[in-house]
Amino acid sequence: MKKRDNKYAGARFSEDEIRKLQELEGNPFTPEDEAMFAMFDREGWTPEQRIAYLDKVFSKIAEASSRGDQ
Repeated sequence: MKKRDNKYAGARFSEDEIRKLQELEGNPFTPEDEAMFAMFDREGWTPEQRIAYLDKVFSKIAEASSRGDQ
């Protein structure tokens, strides 16, 4: 899967800004999303750790999608 250029790469958004952006895109946070971000906060994850975790999650989703898994 080819990564796209992201004009927001390196930008830091507050959690409220992220929630608002997700809502504007028609993709509001789910309870699972809320739990994941709460875990990040509770465990004191750095932005780099969060990005690495999300990269792994999205890679697994993309891989499953390309195989036709649901």
